[in-house]
Amino acid sequence: MNKLCESCGTELITSTKSCLECGETQTLAMTAGETVPSAEYHASINLERVVVFPDKSLEYAVRKALEKPVDQIIRRDFMGLSDLFCVGKEIRDLSGLEQAHDLTLLNSSDNHLSDISPLASLTNLTGLFLGYNEIRDINPLASLTNLRRLHLGDNLISDLNPLESLTSLNWLYLRANDIIDIGPLRALTNLTYLGLSSNPLNKKGFDVHVPSLRAKGVVVQITM
Repeated sequence: MNKLCESCGTELITSTKSCLECGETQTLAMTAGETVPSAEYHASINLERVVVFPDKSLEYAVRKALEKPVDQIIRRDFMGLSDLFCVGKEIRDLSGLEQAHDLTLLNSSDNHLSDISPLASLTNLTGLFLGYNEIRDINPLASLTNLRRLHLGDNLISDLNPLESLTSLNWLYLRANDIIDIGPLRALTNLTYLGLSSNPLNKKGFDVHVPSLRAKGVVVQITM
């Protein structure tokens, strides 16, 4: 028989747990023959957890990519999923997508996205396309240091500081945002193309930063 909770008497499933009935945390001595579940065991259990998508349009796109029209989506289903295309699907919430750790390419352009925080954990991404959305805050992208192509055109972005860490970028499209200062882009030493048209750049951007980038061989597309 398993041990009992000292507070309420409920049977405990493991030797070191919070009681599922009363929540009381306790550590009990292990008896001979008991073993602590291995890291592999916990990892296996973790992969069986259900992934919930509050946005049903995103869920539909994911199910299509996984070829899983019915049944619950679990974390294990995302293993090996490298590409996801969900363009123009009226998506507003990316929650749930943080479990797609194997993604290398994501195209979620032409939706209604403003919060992209679920993408912060997708560090295997090399291509990310988020044009034609409602994005202001791009801080979640700072951790995506493997990105080589990034499309953020036609959004509401003004602060480019989060992009400083993305030194693998070679293609960056920022057309039609609210960008005044492009100074942070000086850190992108592998950049070969930069789209900047239809942004209210400051004088330093036009007179200093753009010529400097072009002198380094970057193709800068810019019109007012």
